[in-house]
Amino acid sequence: MSLKRRALRGATWAVAGGNASQVLSFIMFIAISRVVGPAAFGTVAVAIGIVELCRPLASEAVVGNLVARGRVEAEAFDAGFALSIGLALVLCAALVVGAPLFAIVFRTPDLAHVLPQLAVLLLFYAGCRVQDAHLTIELRFGSLAVRTVLAALIGGGVGILAAYAGFGVEALVLQQWTAAAVSLILLWIACPWRPRLPRSREHLRALMRESAALAPAGLVAQLSLLTDAMAVASFFGPAAAGLYNLGKRVRLALQLGLSTALDRVSLPTFARVRSDPQQLARTLETALRLSTLVAFPMFIGVAAIAPDLIALFLGPAWTGAAAPLTLLLVGGAVTMTTHYFDNILLVLDHRRWIILLRVLMLTLLGAALLLFGRAGPAHVAACALIAAFAHNLAGFTTVSRLARIPARTYLVGVLLPLGISLAMLALVTLARDALVARALPGFVRLGLLVALGALFYLSISWALARPAMRAAISAARTVLAR
Repeated sequence: MSLKRRALRGATWAVAGGNASQVLSFIMFIAISRVVGPAAFGTVAVAIGIVELCRPLASEAVVGNLVARGRVEAEAFDAGFALSIGLALVLCAALVVGAPLFAIVFRTPDLAHVLPQLAVLLLFYAGCRVQDAHLTIELRFGSLAVRTVLAALIGGGVGILAAYAGFGVEALVLQQWTAAAVSLILLWIACPWRPRLPRSREHLRALMRESAALAPAGLVAQLSLLTDAMAVASFFGPAAAGLYNLGKRVRLALQLGLSTALDRVSLPTFARVRSDPQQLARTLETALRLSTLVAFPMFIGVAAIAPDLIALFLGPAWTGAAAPLTLLLVGGAVTMTTHYFDNILLVLDHRRWIILLRVLMLTLLGAALLLFGRAGPAHVAACALIAAFAHNLAGFTTVSRLARIPARTYLVGVLLPLGISLAMLALVTLARDALVARALPGFVRLGLLVALGALFYLSISWALARPAMRAAISAARTVLAR
């Protein structure tokens, strides 16, 4: 099977599995959140944010370097597994000891006992991420898709039962534990590789050097992703953090279902064509055209109907989440394409540029939060959006110079679908005011807004971005061909 067809089929499996798991997770989240409330959800969201901040140091940098090699080397994978487990143990112990301090910093007393429980997730992640890398290199995304769906279904089911049994915040903890354990078990079943004690000190030292070079980029990326939510928790307390993190949760669901799935396919695909600059440029252009055509209207379409979704499914206690949610989803759409630029820099061994660009983004975000963050959660989300777009533009500028990517690729692959999607957002917002004035039932109004937005996007895309739509149709035929 050709590389193009394997990549497209892998992307199809990854997106299908990611979307299915995120739909299930979101349904479970709604069921649990209606019971436990914004404050409990805010506490767990802050704890998970701290744990996620440690993942680049514990396992993600190691796994990223293994995948970037584009091939499976048993001795390197043995070294990667041992290194990930060792780092995870150290960081887990540090979080347990530092939990009371984090509770004071984020003005969230329950964090003192919630964080030590969730710190154990680092060991679950480290125990299965190397197997995940093995399947990713082989483009076996069908197995990964099944794993994500079952983990979301079983973890969510346990969380719902615990929530309605009166466990409160512990219901969310049990949901995370169960999902992580199921994911670990299924990955070990799907992956034929089994870790052994590392026998090559050379591989271990080389992987430590490469991971030390890449880990700062992952750490800065996580800081950029979490700084706004942590700022809301510090400025306004756990209830406001819960409302804000609803937007982060929805954005994460779409990122895991769409952009992260495509990102995982793009890294091994870019790695296989990195020696041919022209082929690399064509692969990036194809990836942008196909993914933004689908992902941008998904992100920004959900942003357009966010107030209606919150009113219908979560109730009045969550109304304050609508404005931050809209801004965060627009930023999530932009961030999706930034991952492509990072992956090209990674496979071309320009790790320092990845770190520098992320540091610049984090600096811009921090400065904006200091100036405007205390004005409210919506202002925090606006700061995050500005920083995300600046990072995206700087990332493409860097890639275009180092890999000789023409500027037209950014115009056609990013700016054009983004402009069409934002026009759709404006139209739906105006239409909502007219429909509210007519006092239509909530579900009827939601259905009309979705139909109007979809019709507008498809018609304008066919008029202005016809090559991208034709490429998407061709890709679908390639995937479905026998």
